[in-house]
Amino acid sequence: MNREYVKRYSTKEFAELFSISKHTLFYYDKIGLFSPAGRDSNGYRYYTSDQINDLDTILTLRNVGLPIESIMAYIKAENPDSLLSIFQIEKNQIDKRISELQHIRTSISKQTELLEDFRGRKEGEIDIRYFNEERIKESVNKDDIDDEEEWSLTFSAMIDDSSKSDLLNQGSTVSLADAINGQSSKVNSIFIKRNDGNRTIPEGLYGVIYTKRPYDDFDSLYSKLLDKIDAEGYEAISDSYEEYALTDIPGSTATRIRIKVKEKGSENNP
Repeated sequence: MNREYVKRYSTKEFAELFSISKHTLFYYDKIGLFSPAGRDSNGYRYYTSDQINDLDTILTLRNVGLPIESIMAYIKAENPDSLLSIFQIEKNQIDKRISELQHIRTSISKQTELLEDFRGRKEGEIDIRYFNEERIKESVNKDDIDDEEEWSLTFSAMIDDSSKSDLLNQGSTVSLADAINGQSSKVNSIFIKRNDGNRTIPEGLYGVIYTKRPYDDFDSLYSKLLDKIDAEGYEAISDSYEEYALTDIPGSTATRIRIKVKEKGSENNP
């Protein structure tokens, strides 16, 4: 092989050599990333075999996800250490993105579990069953704040500090006293299901009711749920948790309401 032999390629030939489009080469030339070796007597661009390694490096860096700006910075620096720095920056960004995607996946999984629990459920259906512990990020309890505006600001701050995917798994708590007294509209706190939450929904037996009714009709649902809990030989021992599920009906939200219970006369704590 004669190392001194330099082969010329037309733009089309050079593009085909790397399985890319001619437009990619035109674009790289336009932004100053990679230009043709020159133009022939007819004014047509041409590339040479001397440029194969350069374009191969650029395409390799693009294939691993480096943005054009980073590649241009590396080429201009002409310093291998600059590539190490660029790779570290990209690695950190990828790690951050992986963490974000894992968080989104968890949010989707939690909403999927709730939606699957609604499958085949009838309006107002009641169940008493065991739930595992779940971590939640909860707003300040409304009873601890006297000012309505302050509570609203506290809740807004919590939402702003959450990711968009967190909003898939919102819920509310209603105090047991308000549920018993027919005041379910008095939301006590707002929560979002998150694995790194600041408190938990404890494991244990819960009385559960499923509904797609509007919120202003919840008093009758709570009454029905509490009556069923009593009739089954249990007593309610916690505030309620209202968990909202997306539905296929525009503007409609399905709600699972649950209250922790214990057998009457038992010593189990909430």
